[in-house]
Amino acid sequence: MDKDTELFEQKLKEKLVKKDFNFRGYFFPEWAIFENIEFEEAVDFSGATFQKDAAFYEATFQSANFSGATFQKDAYFSGATLRERVTSMKIQKNHELHTLLNASIIQQNPYIN
Repeated sequence: MDKDTELFEQKLKEKLVKKDFNFRGYFFPEWAIFENIEFEEAVDFSGATFQKDAAFYEATFQSANFSGATFQKDAYFSGATLRERVTSMKIQKNHELHTLLNASIIQQNPYIN
């Protein structure tokens, strides 16, 4: 792992510890792993770019804004819980959004758009 990647991961961990869930416009150069994280407040990924896979397995969202976010690889939401609202996501063609439609909370939530 190079120094830039290590620094990015360190800064990301610091944001999560501080409960700073504003990732608006962020560029995620490596796997973005938000596994088993409880976003206790609204999380903003609007305009973010995920260059590699993104994993939100078992994550809990109070509300989430993915408006204008681009996933260049796959995104995984298996077991994710959404308590309020999520905005739409743009998935770059030729890649799949895994399990988003199968996540039980998303099937139950009328606020997906």
